[in-house]
Amino acid sequence: GITIGLDRAEQLQEVAELLSEVYSSLLVFTFHAAGVSTIGDLMVDTLSHQDGWAYNGNQYISEIDRHFDYKHERKELLVQLEKTRSNRAWPNKALQRTSR
Repeated sequence: GITIGLDRAEQLQEVAELLSEVYSSLLVFTFHAAGVSTIGDLMVDTLSHQDGWAYNGNQYISEIDRHFDYKHERKELLVQLEKTRSNRAWPNKALQRTSR
C-alpha cells in the first residue's frame, strides 16, 4: 500500500502531476469566468508568448489559445503558433506520470 507520508520520490511526483492537472482545470474555469474578450487579450498579448509558463503545453489552454487565432495580430503567425503549440504539448517530461 501507499503511506500518507509520501516516502518515495515517485509518490511525490504523482501528487505533483495530479496537482498540475487540477491547477490547469482551475485555470480553464477562471478563464471562462473572466470572459472571452479579457482572456483573448491576455492570451494574444501575454501568455501565448511565454515559453516558461508551465501551462502553455496543456491541451485545454492550447485550445483556448487556438480559439483566438482569428485575431488580426495572429494571421501572419498561424504556422509558427501551431508549431510552437505542438512543441509545448504535454506530456511534458517534467510532469510526465511515472505511475502509468
